[in-house]
Amino acid sequence: MNNSSLPGRAVLALILLAGFYVLAISIAAALAYLAYVDIKYSRHIHLRLILGCVLGVGGILWAVLPRPDKFQAPGPRFHAIRHARLFQELTKTAGAVEQALPGEVYLIPEMNAWVSHRGGFMGFGSRRVMGLGLPLLQTLTVSELRAVLAHEFGHFYGGDVRLAPWIYKTRSAIGRTLHQLDDSLIQLPFVWYGRLFLRITNSVARRQEYAADALAARVVGNAPLIGGLKKVNGAAGAFDAYWHSEVVPILSAGFRPPVAEGFALFLASPHISARMAENLEEEMQASHSDPYDTHPCLKERIEALAALPSAVGQLDDRRAMDLIDGVEALELEMLQVLFEEEDPGGLRPIGWKDALSAVYLPAWRQTAREHIRGFEGIRLGELPELAGKPQELSTRFEHPDAVTGDEKWEGACRLFGTAIVAALADRGHAIACEPGDPVLVEIGGERFNPFTILSDLASDRITAVRWKRLCAADGLEQLRLDAALHEDSRPEIRTSSGR
Repeated sequence: MNNSSLPGRAVLALILLAGFYVLAISIAAALAYLAYVDIKYSRHIHLRLILGCVLGVGGILWAVLPRPDKFQAPGPRFHAIRHARLFQELTKTAGAVEQALPGEVYLIPEMNAWVSHRGGFMGFGSRRVMGLGLPLLQTLTVSELRAVLAHEFGHFYGGDVRLAPWIYKTRSAIGRTLHQLDDSLIQLPFVWYGRLFLRITNSVARRQEYAADALAARVVGNAPLIGGLKKVNGAAGAFDAYWHSEVVPILSAGFRPPVAEGFALFLASPHISARMAENLEEEMQASHSDPYDTHPCLKERIEALAALPSAVGQLDDRRAMDLIDGVEALELEMLQVLFEEEDPGGLRPIGWKDALSAVYLPAWRQTAREHIRGFEGIRLGELPELAGKPQELSTRFEHPDAVTGDEKWEGACRLFGTAIVAALADRGHAIACEPGDPVLVEIGGERFNPFTILSDLASDRITAVRWKRLCAADGLEQLRLDAALHEDSRPEIRTSSGR
């Protein structure tokens, strides 16, 4: 295998780098000369002009000064002995594209995989590094992971990562220069050059992606790569949503959940699956790449792959995460990297089935008790009448962050949800609370989202007659929310699947 385009791209990268430094030094020299002329030839020295020139020269020279690459581990490191099955796949793929294994492979908390040269100075003395995302491993099959690995090794094969430090350093220097000059007129030439630089280098980056895709199709097959691309694009943003809505509340409560397992549950939720399908459809609607995008749009990549000759092999539909041994230990190490000075080892391990009783219910109950005066005298069977008076109901609570009437109403609905779910859980009603799904409580044999009950009653999605009938079936019509919140009994919480 060879790559004849590498010399041309290397020359282009050097020209762009040299062009930036010629621009920067020329402008700095012009500013210095302007200050010199004012001092030598003007009858009256213009201090503001001289000071501006001196600051401009200093800012430019400081911004363009090359910095050494300080690499910080992005997550726990995979080891060939401890993670033998993963390294078998890495070794097989690396051999297929005639590339050496990366010196370091890391688990990262991203829906992504990447390769790079890190450390050293402007790429010299650097080492090969790879990052594999925990959510990526949980989302892809083994065959799709092989295709992604072949694509990433394609960047090594194409020499892309050898050029990347030069492009990255130039981009960083342009950014530092714009920051130093801070909206002054001197900034304009750098703004122009920065846009030109991004358009050219990102155009090259998109061609590199096509080349890496083509290599992966020859080595593994285009079907696994197309499937992997669709999954990754459809799930874009899913891990961030999962992390902040599901994981962070449990970490904040002093517990440590199984992150990878929870993400699998999150992706299996019908609500999340539907949203992912919508995301994928939106991605497929984009017909052209933006000039500033580093990757071609999904539709263009899939069309290009479909037209290529493809390897044909037996598909492996196991989850890629099944290749990883010691997931719990890796997750703990990942948390240590994310939280740096804090000690995640002090967090108590907890399963997702136990999160309801240990984390969510105590938090909801505490919130409801903090606003107990707003529930004074309210019986569960009276909610249809109260839902018809949103303004009156909203005034029962303080809303420090709410501005509009709608925001106050939404806040009241959430507060009633905390009281309802706490009261029903204490009476043994089944609660469904799984990652990605809305909370559901069981009343009269039917399930409801406690946090939308008021708005559902107000909009007649739940009729008053139906609500009262269901409450009566369970003897809940006269249940006073304020009295229920005062009770200290804690029966065993009944949990049920919302799926």
